[in-house]
Amino acid sequence: MVVACSIILGVSRRGGSFMLSILKYIIQLCFMREVSNPESLSPHDKKLLSGFPADPCSIEAKFHLEGKHTIYAVCPNEACHATYKPTFQDDSPIPIYPTRCTQSRFGKVCKEFLLRPRDIERQVISKPIKPFVYFDFKDWVGSLLARPGFEDKMDSAWNTSASGDPTIDRMHDIFDGEMLRDFNGPDGKHFSVGGEEGRYVFSLCVDFFNPLSNKQAGKKASVGLISIVCLNLPPKL
Repeated sequence: MVVACSIILGVSRRGGSFMLSILKYIIQLCFMREVSNPESLSPHDKKLLSGFPADPCSIEAKFHLEGKHTIYAVCPNEACHATYKPTFQDDSPIPIYPTRCTQSRFGKVCKEFLLRPRDIERQVISKPIKPFVYFDFKDWVGSLLARPGFEDKMDSAWNTSASGDPTIDRMHDIFDGEMLRDFNGPDGKHFSVGGEEGRYVFSLCVDFFNPLSNKQAGKKASVGLISIVCLNLPPKL
């Protein structure tokens, strides 16, 4: 239920945590119908309550809804912006980053702090001041092709009604445009001729916005987004 509310209805992480705490409380009340003291609960019931999840993200991870991604630490120095990939010790899920930036420019090392301490479930963990979340491109394309019917839709995008017909002056899709109709590959053949290969077109967009709204006296924050879209999908998708 919590995962459905988060994914479909857009309930926030804080709202999901509240729902989980209420569910845990309801289950605890059900267990206590037969006993007067919480300490009298059976070991099985105590184990169930102690292992009850408190963070909706841990539940969503069980469903593998998110694609493969890596959180880089970005140097907050506006003149640097060096990125650092995390490392992991043994089987620990906690990422490890360098404390300071080691990027050298004109013989001078940046030395800007990359991390700040965060208290997560009573454990202090150092997290990037300026994170960059990178989603694996191959994993994302693979997830698109794995959806029922998507590969056929992406392959048939080249067969638009206006392609190759100079008498049709109305464009319904970017594939009706002259550039893609005349775009050849390195072999001199049209790019769409790939045999058993899938030939796909992507658009790249970069944008920054204030997630806290652009009020004159409001909080100032900036989130940058580098997004990519597969243009072989129908516009409605």
